[in-house]
Amino acid sequence: MVHPQENARLRTMRASDLRISWTKHAEQRAIEREIEKFSAERVVNGGTIIAIEFPAGGDELWTIQGVDCDGRTIGVVVAVKGAARLAVITVL
Repeated sequence: MVHPQENARLRTMRASDLRISWTKHAEQRAIEREIEKFSAERVVNGGTIIAIEFPAGGDELWTIQGVDCDGRTIGVVVAVKGAARLAVITVL
């Protein structure tokens, strides 16, 4: 279970000037999995962190889960790039 402070941190980022960028890998996976970028970004802006990873020497990774407009569950893995920036790594 993810600590509530992490979801509070995400809410704070959302309330500030949150910027979301996409990797080429994430764009390709979104196409393959028929997930619109808009839907994935909606999950980032309204979903819940369900997993956190701290890779050695890498960015903190969050898996954020939510639903799209059709009720389909979507996971978005993002790298935390600062106080108000997330990079989409992949979509699930």
